[in-house]
Amino acid sequence: MSHSLLTTVHSGRLLRQVGDEASPGGSTVVTENSDADIVSTDIHDDTPLLHRSVGDILNTPIEWRVNKPKIPLSIKVALYFILPLFAGMSILAYVILNNQREFQQNQADTFGEVIAEQLAASAVEPLFADASMELRLLISNLPQSGNMIGVGLYDHKGEPLARSGKLPLTSYIDMAQRSISVPASLLTHISTGGDNKHTAGYVASAKVFISPIRFREVTGGYAIVAFDESEVVKNFDDLAKILLVSSLILFGSLSLIVFVISKSMTQPIVRLADAVSYMAQPDHQSEGSHLPERRDDELGQLIKAINGMSDGLARKSQIEQVLDRFISRDLANKVIDELDDVRFAGEHVDATVLFADIVGFTQISETLSPSEVSAFLNEYFEHFTACAKYYFGTVDKFIGDCVMVVFGARDKASNHELNAVQCALLMQKVTQRLNEERARQGKFTVQIRIGINSGPMLAGLLGARERFEYTVVGDSVNLASRLCNEANGGETIIQDALYQNVSENIELLVDSARTIKIRGKSKPVTIHNLRGIADSKSSGINAFINDLMQGRHAS
Repeated sequence: MSHSLLTTVHSGRLLRQVGDEASPGGSTVVTENSDADIVSTDIHDDTPLLHRSVGDILNTPIEWRVNKPKIPLSIKVALYFILPLFAGMSILAYVILNNQREFQQNQADTFGEVIAEQLAASAVEPLFADASMELRLLISNLPQSGNMIGVGLYDHKGEPLARSGKLPLTSYIDMAQRSISVPASLLTHISTGGDNKHTAGYVASAKVFISPIRFREVTGGYAIVAFDESEVVKNFDDLAKILLVSSLILFGSLSLIVFVISKSMTQPIVRLADAVSYMAQPDHQSEGSHLPERRDDELGQLIKAINGMSDGLARKSQIEQVLDRFISRDLANKVIDELDDVRFAGEHVDATVLFADIVGFTQISETLSPSEVSAFLNEYFEHFTACAKYYFGTVDKFIGDCVMVVFGARDKASNHELNAVQCALLMQKVTQRLNEERARQGKFTVQIRIGINSGPMLAGLLGARERFEYTVVGDSVNLASRLCNEANGGETIIQDALYQNVSENIELLVDSARTIKIRGKSKPVTIHNLRGIADSKSSGINAFINDLMQGRHAS
């Protein structure tokens, strides 16, 4: 199985890129490194890129993003008031305009009917006396009105007797109607000679009012008065413009007032939301931030509740930070996920266990004070923990000067054996670098010995209900501990079955196999002293170690 893989170093961080070809079934993916004894692996084939540094390994950061609302709350609250206000003002304006239009039209119609009736009453005597001159004189003496465009007197057959101004064609006039609207195309200009007062410029349409001329129930003719309808329309348009401008000014002013009030009302809520978002960020939960605003209303009660929640979150965060120093985060998450059904019986798994301890620690501790022993162990254990996390292992426990690391117990990774081998080689290299640093400082140097074994074991929460821990037990675990005791300083001992399994995919550099008798084992055990991995490169691992050393100096 071949893979196109890439390893680069950028700004002290190791970037491990898995190639295009995916390994089926979650099998081991090997990256090309440059060291003679280190090969980087990735458990999950579907992970395209891993950014791994000391900070990433020891304390994986959680990115928190607070999405700002697309529409601010103040705008929403303002719209809740402005939209009904706009709808109400629109309906009110429509009703006012409609009523005003009807009122103006009724006024114009009433005025036209009155003028036509007055003209008819004045024409009764000259019409029945057949005094044509008096009829023409009556029309010419009719008081002038601003929008009156024509007047006329007709006999009972509809024939014109006297006319002036713009009137409809005789054929178009229906004398049985009280009023008719006439388009401009049917108007004709009629002049009786002399000074015509009933003239007008351009007329779009006319409203004609007809009143019969009667004497003793006998209709002798008709009086007709024509008015320019555009005057009524113009008056209505002017009123509509005034009302529209006034409504817009009023609406704008009210909207501004509503927005200012909404802004003032929602500002505490916005600050509350920002503060809660701030407190919800993992980096700020331990601060126990309080909202400074003091109110006596319902919002004040909410602020008090949130301040109490902030104290609880701060306490929770502090407890989590303390627990992270005692148990792994993966274990804590597992227990929390199974909080209602924590399984104490455990489960049988196929995993790999690594034991590493410091050679000659008893003699070393005799020359140091308790505080110096604690600082010395913590320094090495911190680096060993980083190595374990780098290869997806979990530190099970610290036993004196020994560290126990488990691979593949919880994540069921198929390449846990190779991960353990690489972790052991990385621990040896880190120890060498630490020795170089200590030698330059005039301090004593140390060596570690490592034993690795894989096989079936029992994994789970073991102990009493009042006190338990997640660990692995079994014959495979005991054998790994025995192999660690058999190793000399600087050696990494692996069992033959593990060597054969890993060698199927990658060539391991080992000393000649030897068989030893293990206490507690009836049969001899074949073991190998691991030296390294063939054809590997170390640029990425060296970058990791450099990052690890830089973190050591910074602390």
